[in-house]
Amino acid sequence: ITDSIVYAKSIQKAMLPAPDALSHHFPESFVIFKPRDIVSGDFYWVDEFEDKIIVACADCTGHGVPGAFMSLIGSALLKEVARTAEVHSPSIALSYLDSELREMLNREGNKFGVQDGMDISIVEIDKKTLKFRGASAKRPIVIYKNGRLLELKGDRFSIGGDAHGSQTKNYTLHELDLEPGDIVYQFSDGISDQFGGSLGKKLKKTGLLEIIGELAHLNLTEQGRLIRERFKEWQGSLAQVDDVIMLGVKI
Repeated sequence: ITDSIVYAKSIQKAMLPAPDALSHHFPESFVIFKPRDIVSGDFYWVDEFEDKIIVACADCTGHGVPGAFMSLIGSALLKEVARTAEVHSPSIALSYLDSELREMLNREGNKFGVQDGMDISIVEIDKKTLKFRGASAKRPIVIYKNGRLLELKGDRFSIGGDAHGSQTKNYTLHELDLEPGDIVYQFSDGISDQFGGSLGKKLKKTGLLEIIGELAHLNLTEQGRLIRERFKEWQGSLAQVDDVIMLGVKI
């Protein structure tokens, strides 16, 4: 069974963007991808449409094999939705993604629970104008701008099944004008939910934001390396509790 899951890791890796995909669009960038088990319920995606670069960072229900199945479904749907003519903003993309995922998981005879879904942030950056547009389901988008951290909070409902039933979900569209040197961060809750430190407590989002604030003046490669080190130090001898994914790109 383990051999099969290890091979499945190769399949999942092939579904993710190429290792240099993010750095191709953003020479200064980093990706932290650390599954709790062999395969992951977290994934990211990057693509270019005309002059706009789209970056998504997702955290699917569960981890291990169930989470990996959800990540493959989510990744495939995201690629399909991104190429739909009616989708012309990150917020509309989330609404379409929610509708498609709920339809897939709630067909007659399906035994998926209503809790199956994902939390995801989608960012669009115009290469020419540096216009930023972003939307998110439950995950924050953090921007380092003018020496300060700006947190764009995600809407309080996931993509896929939840208590909203068949109700259409409308997601908030955030728009900003970026400048060269600004940094955009996207991440799952894997780092912030990790137990560790001297008291064995969660790092929490506030702890992660403190780390980002301390390191934001460094180049992105160095930031990625140090965040990995801080996470390892915080975790100590405790088990990793969830999949981890974090992206950082400098404009």
